[in-house]
Amino acid sequence: MRSVRALLALVAVCLPACYAAGWQLILKDGKTIECDGPPIVVDGNYLFRSASGEDGSLSADLVDLEKTAGANGVDPHPQWVEIGPGNRALQQRRSAGTARPSGARILTLGDSNFNSRVLAAKGPVLVEFWASWCGPCREFAPTVDAIAGKYDGKLTVGTVDVDDNEATVARYRVAGTPSLLLFKDGRVVGRILGAVGQPQVEQMLRTNL
Repeated sequence: MRSVRALLALVAVCLPACYAAGWQLILKDGKTIECDGPPIVVDGNYLFRSASGEDGSLSADLVDLEKTAGANGVDPHPQWVEIGPGNRALQQRRSAGTARPSGARILTLGDSNFNSRVLAAKGPVLVEFWASWCGPCREFAPTVDAIAGKYDGKLTVGTVDVDDNEATVARYRVAGTPSLLLFKDGRVVGRILGAVGQPQVEQMLRTNL
């Protein structure tokens, strides 16, 4: 697992793209911590960055989930950024060669095979940059599945886990998750940031394919 410092550094890049507003973390002792976005929950420990830019962490049993949910207008069950055993199902669902609901197969891409599977590909390749802790990525997954199924035979679709492939993330200046990059003849010809609707993705494809 990444170090706390590395995780918080990645959150500083990705959270602003996923959440526009700040976040109030309400503790059981009545204290409120103003955060710049939802915390990361790492195996029961909350990692956060305060509104003033300071990094912090605390045990999950100190957090009042009901009051935190009420203050932020979300479900009382922690659905924000989470890393640990709870995300294994998501990681397995997006593993290499896994059949999707669309019936299509989506490639698992990374630093080791990006050149051969994307840059040297004969046809266009749509690449999603995602993270297991990214809530909007979960919401966006069905859209990626649907695109893969609809454009099967015309377009290759693959995903890159940003946590495990820093070189590729840096190379293409991926600023947040989820991000879509459309490659054609080894070049980026289209780019979308955020969990947009399927019509917006298809508009990009029609423009560039």
